Amino acid sequence: MNPQTHLALAVALLFAPCANAAEKTLIDYFKPMPIEGKLSSEAWGAPGVLPRDPQNGLEDTTMEKWCYWDGAVIPGADGKFHLFASRWDQAKGHNGWWQSTAVHAVSDKVTGPYEDKGLCWPDDQGGKGHNVTALKLPDGRYAAVVSETRPGDVFIADSPEGPWKYHGKIQVAPGEFSELGKMSNVCVLLRPDGDFMILARSGAIWISKSGILGPYTIQGGSVYPTVKGLPLKDLEDPILWYSGGLYHIVVNGWSTRKAWHMTSPNGIDNWTLRGLAYDPTTDFLRYTDGTVNHWDKIERPAVVMKDGHVTHFLLSVLDVPKDQEKGNDRHGSKIIVVPFDGETLDRDLQEKTQTPAPAAEEKPAPPAGVPASTNVPGAEFPRVHPDRRVTLRIKAPEAKKVQFDLGKRYNAERDADGVWTATTDPQVPGFHYYWLVIDGVQVNDPASESFYGVSKQSSGIEIPDADGEFYQPKEVPHGEIRERSYFSKTTGGWRRIFVYTPPGYDADSSARYPVLYLQHGGGEDERGWGVQGRVNHIMDNLIAEKKAQPMIIVMERGYAQKAGAPAVSSGPRDFSRSTEALEEVFVNDLIPMIDSSYRTLSDREHRAMAGLSMGGMQTFTIGLKHLDLFSHFGGFSGAGGGLGGSSFDAKTAQGGVFADAAAFNAKVKLVWLGIGTAEDKRFYDGLKGYRDALEAAGIKTGYYESPGTAHEWQTWRRCLREFAPLLFR
Repeated sequence: MNPQTHLALAVALLFAPCANAAEKTLIDYFKPMPIEGKLSSEAWGAPGVLPRDPQNGLEDTTMEKWCYWDGAVIPGADGKFHLFASRWDQAKGHNGWWQSTAVHAVSDKVTGPYEDKGLCWPDDQGGKGHNVTALKLPDGRYAAVVSETRPGDVFIADSPEGPWKYHGKIQVAPGEFSELGKMSNVCVLLRPDGDFMILARSGAIWISKSGILGPYTIQGGSVYPTVKGLPLKDLEDPILWYSGGLYHIVVNGWSTRKAWHMTSPNGIDNWTLRGLAYDPTTDFLRYTDGTVNHWDKIERPAVVMKDGHVTHFLLSVLDVPKDQEKGNDRHGSKIIVVPFDGETLDRDLQEKTQTPAPAAEEKPAPPAGVPASTNVPGAEFPRVHPDRRVTLRIKAPEAKKVQFDLGKRYNAERDADGVWTATTDPQVPGFHYYWLVIDGVQVNDPASESFYGVSKQSSGIEIPDADGEFYQPKEVPHGEIRERSYFSKTTGGWRRIFVYTPPGYDADSSARYPVLYLQHGGGEDERGWGVQGRVNHIMDNLIAEKKAQPMIIVMERGYAQKAGAPAVSSGPRDFSRSTEALEEVFVNDLIPMIDSSYRTLSDREHRAMAGLSMGGMQTFTIGLKHLDLFSHFGGFSGAGGGLGGSSFDAKTAQGGVFADAAAFNAKVKLVWLGIGTAEDKRFYDGLKGYRDALEAAGIKTGYYESPGTAHEWQTWRRCLREFAPLLFR
């Protein structure tokens, strides 16, 4: 061999490994499966999947009960791995999938074996759900999403163990591409920028800046036709993740039985085909001893992430063609968990794309929060972080000093472009008023919707609550809030009210309903309960759950002045004069108008009054003088005891109405009081002392304390949730 030949061979040998590495595709990064139990030739399944390890993943080892499909693994704080999947009766064969239920399984190891713990939401449509996936939310809660058989339904839990509560249905904003919004094979990703991203079977990318329910805006047509070299036949079951500075898709071709891998720098466009992801005819599914399994069908891929890289793939596998799996035939489906070298994949792709790899000690940046639901459309700030801190921002290049007042004042910092930013301490869940102070002038935030509170239009922000599903809109029958004006002879002018009518009010003209008169607090008005309080959603959900009776709710303005009388101030000195006028409005104008205009049950047994703060005091001041009109009373952070600091004698209070406890208890169906545990001392002591005095006098009362909340809407939303189910029973 001449020297030139030696040199050519040496060069070829030197660069051969580099050439092979450059040709690697995702299938080459699968690692052997550890043998958790033992390889068995006695397990169910076709010869191609034997011998195998029944302890890997999730399966019915007897194949006498269940076929399993789908799958998403969430590591728990308990050190265990929680798998969410669907199952159906194996006797129905593979076509039994349409009767799937969603289940939760647990294992000490990510690869299994997983123990089926039962249905995720047994009391909601019998646990129905297929194409189940799950993820952790920015606020620390967990979400499970179903996109077949009940498309786009989302369930929420505080921990992977549940309990899971229905949260709502994913919504797609109407637009040019909304026909691509079918909820099929949906996968959900929380992007590094805090947005929620969905990839559906259609191949369209959806983005939500308003939480997991959306509304999602579809970013364009299907990305699949834009990917050069991607086989387009019968694509389904896409999975989406972010690692190594790139967004990844693996999509399965159900007729070809192959899956393909592609990446994008932004997750929206510029997708590049990276090659074969998996192929059941190859030997990529192998055990550490070299044994290979060849499943006939491999679908519904999902990934397990750790430290920013994929460590395992979940695959739904079937041992025979779907049309040959008839049930009771020792054939079926299960979920396998396959180790994967995602760190090397990301490093190799970074070399190809020249994307700088993050330093080894760096950890993925935490999500930058999500836009508050109370922002004006399109506003990116304020943003709420997972720990309930809030980042606020405004552009004011000429300002010398900017502060944000949300519970306390926060000094903002200015950047070179004149944008001022501040981040608050963690906030209590619920609704809060806030404003800006720019060079000493108090103004509203133009990025926020405005709400009438603290006696003016103010900015407001909604902080998510893990227990807040009760005031969210759900897929249940809905009532309506109706605005109405009526003329009051007492005040000599027109008054505006809001009236909630329950679901079905217009459908049955013969039905009649009890009425709750529900009052706002000081500094707010008749809009408060409908807007800040979300009374309609609370009542819709309670009625749908059969926890509350369908009822009409009337929300009247809490201020009144008799015709020709001197102006009434907002101070405490004029509270009694204003309440006296409001009493006449209720008795002479409002109640007669409501009974003549709406289909009410007009006897006292079917009429209640309640209110928050000032409205609670009005309830007990007005209502207890008119036991001929009212039989149920509720005070939320306010009642007949005022604001505390004064003595209270139950025998003489409210004109002696409590003096004969037995007679009072026989006549009045409910006296109910609620307060927040973090309320100002005068509110807490005043209401608690009032309740204690009533109990000591023999008056039966209901009582509730809202944990961790102060004199605020979250206290009063919770009070209504507890109070309404007790009415008209």
